[in-house]
Amino acid sequence: MKCNVDRQMFGEQNANTIKSIFEVAKIANEVGALIIPAHIDEYNGLGSASVDILEKFYGDASINAAQVVHKEFLNLSTANGQ
Repeated sequence: MKCNVDRQMFGEQNANTIKSIFEVAKIANEVGALIIPAHIDEYNGLGSASVDILEKFYGDASINAAQVVHKEFLNLSTANGQ
């Protein structure tokens, strides 16, 4: 696998890679995959990255969407284009 995730770990919560989020996004983009960071408002996964890293990552034009789990963190005025 291009992201070096152990095939036996696919679908497991603790599956991981040593590649950066930028490297994984680049690989996904190169093969035409949608890039949708999940659970961005949780305290695991991307939630552990610094604000600077996240701003740079989310500013990347190849990021297609983001999944927000807790509606309390969703700014509805922004989501509605207001």
